[in-house]
Order: sequence, then C-alpha cells, then structure tokens
Amino acid sequence: MRVKVSYTTDVETVPEEVGNIINTVANCLSRTGFDLNGVTSNLVQNPDESLLSAGQTLDVVRRRLATLDLKLADCQNILTAFVEYKNNPPTDEGELSLNEETPVVESD
Repeated sequence: MRVKVSYTTDVETVPEEVGNIINTVANCLSRTGFDLNGVTSNLVQNPDESLLSAGQTLDVVRRRLATLDLKLADCQNILTAFVEYKNNPPTDEGELSLNEETPVVESD
C-alpha cells in the first residue's frame, strides 16, 4: 500500500530536498546492481542450485525498481511544479503544492 507523505519546507530548499530523494534512489540502485551481479555469478557458478533463489531475487529487484520509479516520478512532478512556481511566482507569499498527480502552485 502506498501512502502520501507531505511536509512543508522553504521554497528555496526544494531542489536540495529533491536531491536528497534522488540520492536515496541512486544508493538503492547501486545496491540493486550489486544484487543482480550476485544473481549472475550464482547462475554461472552453480546454475542448478541457484535457479530458485535467482527467481526470488529477480522478483525483489523488479518490485524495488517499480518503487524507485515511483519515487523518481514524484521527484519529476515536484521539480515541474517548482519550475512553474519560479517562472510564475505568486504576487503574495504563496504555497507551492507538490501534488504528485498534477503539479499545482497555490497562493493564500
């Protein structure tokens, strides 16, 4: 089950916050690559003994990649909304809504 996590940050820290999320994704991708290399080694060295575990690992990797794809899509949507906000700033102190379906800029 997916839940939406929301918090407020200063508009100028949005790139840094998105960068932190992207860094987390990149680290997970590195670990995922390591897992895939392990599957490859095991299949070459012990094919008969590693078939079941390889299939299980591939399932985990595919699920992890799907989750990472969603995180990157969230980052893309946040950055799209941020660019829109920067290009068309509100006339008063507004709030940037980082809606994952449709980027929106809201003003109070």
